[in-house]
Amino acid sequence: MRSEILYAIHVLMAIIAGVSATIQSAAVAKLQAKGGKSFSALVATLIGAFFILIYFLIDSRLQSPNFREVFINEPIYPWLSGLPIAIIILTLIFTVPNLGVAVVLSVMVASQLIFACIIDHFGLLGVTARDFTWQRGIGCISMVAGVVLISFY
Repeated sequence: MRSEILYAIHVLMAIIAGVSATIQSAAVAKLQAKGGKSFSALVATLIGAFFILIYFLIDSRLQSPNFREVFINEPIYPWLSGLPIAIIILTLIFTVPNLGVAVVLSVMVASQLIFACIIDHFGLLGVTARDFTWQRGIGCISMVAGVVLISFY
């Protein structure tokens, strides 16, 4: 029972994140219309960093992690995890005003799911490998079909 509640909480969190990404797409596009592309990217990043800093301070209870151990024992790719955030924000700034929120996010979600299946199948980036099944293949094809429908209609 407890794992089902936790699962439901995680699904709800994912839904909230999806809704947040949609709101962010429209808000960043509006902000860039008034302040410019680089200004809207900076504001979105700084506000996000501020709230993550608050979470870090609460979560760490004001104790810093062992940076020396993290720098020495971790591969380089986790340290580059902020780069996709910058790519996402910049993509939203340049594409939403031209394509619209629905098209941009549907393309992003479909590409995320397809690439996630590739990561899962090969166990890339240290995740547990999960086979690419025909059901996942149909899901990916359905996502691409959904993108086409949203894009053209």
